[in-house]
Amino acid sequence: MLKNPGNAYKDLFMLREESMKLLKVTFIEKYLFAWLGKIFLPVGILGSLFLAVLYKKTKFVKLFLLFLFLGLFNNSLTIAKAPTAAIILSILLFYFLVKQKITLKFVFFSIIVVFAFPFTIIYFSSIPEIRQFDNLLINGMLNRIFVIPAEVLYQYFKIFPNMHHFLYGRGTNIFSWLYPEGNFHITNYVFKIWWNVNETTGSANAIYLGNFWADFGWGGVIITTFLIGIFAHYCFFLIVDLSRYNKTIEYMIIMPLFGVTFTIFFISSSFTVILITGGILIIMIAVLLIREFKNQKVI
Repeated sequence: MLKNPGNAYKDLFMLREESMKLLKVTFIEKYLFAWLGKIFLPVGILGSLFLAVLYKKTKFVKLFLLFLFLGLFNNSLTIAKAPTAAIILSILLFYFLVKQKITLKFVFFSIIVVFAFPFTIIYFSSIPEIRQFDNLLINGMLNRIFVIPAEVLYQYFKIFPNMHHFLYGRGTNIFSWLYPEGNFHITNYVFKIWWNVNETTGSANAIYLGNFWADFGWGGVIITTFLIGIFAHYCFFLIVDLSRYNKTIEYMIIMPLFGVTFTIFFISSSFTVILITGGILIIMIAVLLIREFKNQKVI
């Protein structure tokens, strides 16, 4: 039994961080790769699944299986747990929208399936020292889901303003251009203090509360919470208005994607990252365009 699995996870994380530095790609390519796993392939999976359920034809079932294989393969290329779990969760949310009924059996089955894929990926991609069942289950998954998000967020409240003054907008690209120093990399700064390492870079991602606290303190936390709530409700309004309160293909694709974004990715990402890297902004632009085309009876 490994006496200190935390050190093994730390070394594994740093190796993963170092490997990312070797990728000589532009920021556009990085965004495209992120959108591939979070938008493009999930849209293909859910869209083909909708057609398979609606028309019950073999060609749509094959198309769904093809997209599902590509999605799981692409999202399992990283040791991150969320991408593969997100695909499975989106399919389960699709099933719930079709049946509109939650049973204890369905909840129990969903938990097992959602956790099974990332657990399998971690097992085969992890180093031998952390491959024991209890290490993978407790440290690799349960700790990451229920403990780490709160622990990371705590670091933000601990560091700002006690170890560093509030950033007043430097922590986000929306306001950082106003400062001659440019953007302040909060996730990397918090990572180095939290893990006490200076020889590498890393990311201590937290829910939006951490970033807006580091920038504006309590004012940022309170105001942005209301703004994000209004934005989320407005997005929901646009989707149901586009679908005319029916289970159209747009509704059955976007709602599961939103369900995944505002659960799995929401707890460990700043809101600006969710908007752009997470693809929410792209989805909403597509919704507005389709809505406009439908109003003009173009499609």
